[in-house]
Amino acid sequence: MRAVAASIRVRRFEHEDDSKIHALLARTLPGYAGRERWSWMHKNNPLGFHGPEGDIWVAESGDGRLVGYYGRIRYSMRCFGTTVTASQGLNLATDPQFRKQGIATQLLASSFEDARRNGLSLTFGFPNRLSYRLAIRRGGCDLGEAGELHLVLDSERYLRSRQGGPVHRTLRRAGLALLGTSPRRRPVKRTTGQFHLSQGFAEDAGSVWVSIRDSFDLGLERTREYLEWRYDARWGDYRAISLAKGGQTCGYVVTGTGTKTDSKFTRIYELLASDDEPSTYEALIDTAVEAARKDSSAYLTISASGSEASLLSLKRAGFRRVRWGARYVVNPYEDDLRQRMPRAKAYQSLGDRDYL
Repeated sequence: MRAVAASIRVRRFEHEDDSKIHALLARTLPGYAGRERWSWMHKNNPLGFHGPEGDIWVAESGDGRLVGYYGRIRYSMRCFGTTVTASQGLNLATDPQFRKQGIATQLLASSFEDARRNGLSLTFGFPNRLSYRLAIRRGGCDLGEAGELHLVLDSERYLRSRQGGPVHRTLRRAGLALLGTSPRRRPVKRTTGQFHLSQGFAEDAGSVWVSIRDSFDLGLERTREYLEWRYDARWGDYRAISLAKGGQTCGYVVTGTGTKTDSKFTRIYELLASDDEPSTYEALIDTAVEAARKDSSAYLTISASGSEASLLSLKRAGFRRVRWGARYVVNPYEDDLRQRMPRAKAYQSLGDRDYL
């Protein structure tokens, strides 16, 4: 590990750092959403700020400037049949004038050592190309590509969004042949009529995840508190629809819209059904597709991580897998977990990785 220059000090967060942190992040991270969203992520999440220092490290130059930053937040995570405390690495930033001095490496090393001492079982994240190399060098386990499934509703606009503008005629013809035609519209009433639909999350929303969580080795605990925090409407075009039968929640879907190369699309952030019931997945998918059509979306996208029943239902609805560059990387702090992790079956939704 490259030694950090003697004039740089890596330390824990202090409240006086607030304005300096936001100035650094605004300068180094494209799309940084500002102080209020930072506070929502770090201070208002279900497990809180973790004492006066949070889970935040900074690098300070000799003249008092903040030139490096690393932040993470804590979650309850299901891990091989038990609930543990985990953390997600979020923003890792270095001032451009101070790069290639080992600052990012030292920030990660300091945070990992703290995690081992303070009872965290693992850290996970979806690092970019530069952060990925650091995460692997620090002991991270690559659990594979965080793939996506797409359902194309408008082939022409979909190809424009994927190709970044006008496409050569031959390439477009080949692409359309691979995509095929858009699936025929299915009547929503065929599957949703047996359920009661409502907006938002009911009191028993957490029971949906509990009923299927042990189908996976890893997955965030999706309590109602977590869901309402994560899908706070202040920070995205989030629309949650819950399905109930006999007065009990049996599934929910969370969607939102985005735009890429002037083509509107719909993200499915969450798609979960109690007891992995296929008819519930079918109704939830129909609900999401109908909403996407009303929004004039060119396509829908969802994480390729899911149960066998959910993935089969998505395939039947016409969703197809596409590549997505990010990797799902987990750094376990216990020897037993490190040995088991390479074979772990993980559940991760678009909502787990859609942060700025």
